[in-house]
Amino acid sequence: MTTTAKMHVIQFNELPDISEVDPVSEKERGCLEAVRQVIDAHGCITRFGVTLLHNHFHLAEDEILVETSNSEDRSLVSPPAQDKRG
Repeated sequence: MTTTAKMHVIQFNELPDISEVDPVSEKERGCLEAVRQVIDAHGCITRFGVTLLHNHFHLAEDEILVETSNSEDRSLVSPPAQDKRG
């Protein structure tokens, strides 16, 4: 099974570079635990999660980031592609 998600330049370029992101602090661990408890209380612990927002490179104005996962070959790739919305 293959699934695809798209992220547009306005979303992606505003994120800090991975080299500028601090490790999770003890204060943030408390926040994450509180979020986990809320997700769990709603019975969604196996459906939703949290990710550290960052980027590894900037996208050009006419690009989007296209994430494709393939469960058969256990791959996840996120290459930039031309935005065909015109």
